[in-house]
Amino acid sequence: MAIFHFQVQILTRAKNQNAVASAAYRSGDVLFDEASEELKFYKRSVQPETMILAPSHAPEWVLDRNSLWNGVEKVEKNWNSQLAREINIALPRELSNDKQVELLQNFVQDQFVDKGMVADIAIHRDDQNNPHAHVMLTVRQFNENGEWGNKKKKEYQLDRKGNKVLDKNGKPKYKTIALTDWDKRDNVAMWREQWSTYANQMLEKEGVSERITHLSHEARGLDELPTVHLGHKTHAMEKRGIQTERGDINRNVEKHNAIVVEIKELQKKKEELERKEALEEKKKQVKSYYTSNEKLAIKKAEKELGEEANLHNVRTQISQIKDSEIEVNQNYKIFYNTSLILEEAKLDLSAIKSIETRIQEQQIKLDNAGFYDQAIKKESKNELEKLHGDLQYRTEMIKPTLEKLGLQNNHELNLYINKFNSQRSEWTEDNQKERKEILRQKEIFIKAEHALERGFVRKVTEPYAELGNTREFISFETALKMKELRDKVNKHIPLKNIQEAVANQKGSESALGLLEGIMKGIEEAQKQEQRENKKLERQRYRGQKQKQNQLER
Repeated sequence: MAIFHFQVQILTRAKNQNAVASAAYRSGDVLFDEASEELKFYKRSVQPETMILAPSHAPEWVLDRNSLWNGVEKVEKNWNSQLAREINIALPRELSNDKQVELLQNFVQDQFVDKGMVADIAIHRDDQNNPHAHVMLTVRQFNENGEWGNKKKKEYQLDRKGNKVLDKNGKPKYKTIALTDWDKRDNVAMWREQWSTYANQMLEKEGVSERITHLSHEARGLDELPTVHLGHKTHAMEKRGIQTERGDINRNVEKHNAIVVEIKELQKKKEELERKEALEEKKKQVKSYYTSNEKLAIKKAEKELGEEANLHNVRTQISQIKDSEIEVNQNYKIFYNTSLILEEAKLDLSAIKSIETRIQEQQIKLDNAGFYDQAIKKESKNELEKLHGDLQYRTEMIKPTLEKLGLQNNHELNLYINKFNSQRSEWTEDNQKERKEILRQKEIFIKAEHALERGFVRKVTEPYAELGNTREFISFETALKMKELRDKVNKHIPLKNIQEAVANQKGSESALGLLEGIMKGIEEAQKQEQRENKKLERQRYRGQKQKQNQLER
């Protein structure tokens, strides 16, 4: 079924986020971060489909991803600057890839680009069951001349004479006014609603019956009564304390509406209680298909999710964790490679210093040699020639490192190495913490996924009592086929009927393919059961043998 997912977050420097690195990770492109002078690249198994949409008055360079996000990093000066707004959107699987792109482009153009934002879009199809898009939006508008504009302006408080009002510290009082409405609190709710509208229109256009909704529950009708318009004359009379016929109507309406609101609140509490009771009952029924360990695994996942666990949200979480794992590993690789380069550079610097010291020593020896010390002079000159050659070689060796790091000389390189080494332990500790947290979450959600799959298998195979213990060895994929068969015919098909249809090759090609897939899955499960039984037999035999040997001793 079509899935609704629409998540909005702000990328900010306060969280140590970087616009160039974020764009590189989402797009799969190799980007150069001008601030840190580092290449940002995160390899993906499936290259994302990317595009940049910009308003007509934006400069052409924003269509280059590297220029766009380096430009953002330059214009945002503060340590806690907001760098971009990111929207993560699930694309309807029922649509073709081309239609998904068309839907996304239309939505982003209408809702964001036409309002002045630049949109950097990356569509991820790593998991064919979870096509989704990352849309990075600029949070600062462009002026008509193509230059970055301001986000806000100051509006000073003035007295009657037009002079600025000062506070107790003698500073002018002012309030900050946003120059766009992009940060309005209502925007997220509005964008979510608009996405469901755009998506449903495209689904309908393509003849797909599925629909998505941004609502958490069915919309309820309003029972409140509208008030009547008073008119300026009636309003003036009411203001003077003179009661009017229309004023009486509105007062009665307000009393009625107050009662309606109270009833609604009571009804809401009642429905919430009933919903919780129904949910608990549903959980009891669903959890009956799980072992105690599986229940515990699901409960842990629900604690992390903050909602009821299902295969979709658990698999989405696993996908996001894997993305984070890739990013952390890539960062570690960059850090490790940088440390190797700097270690080599440190050795070169040490060698250069040693050579320079020896040159000084030989030069002093040469200068102090007398007229009759020709042999010493010759020896010193030869040694100086050799040392200058070594110095030239070491200097050439270190040049690429200086150029890569954007440094001018060896002194700056020494300072860079010292700074890097002073931060090494802190960075390593942070990276290890991130890795540990990723492994913790990964273990929780993989166990929950396995538990949910096994519960699904038991539920689907429950009517097939003739399978006996083999049910525990049926794969999730085979259970999906069994459910597909039941959904198609809208009733339970006994196993013997499936076997007869396969044996006699009765039915359409697609139906036979489904039935043969089910039987093949059952056969694999039976073989697996036999292997497990043999394994248990060997374990029992070894146990009995050990006991016998102990008794004989």
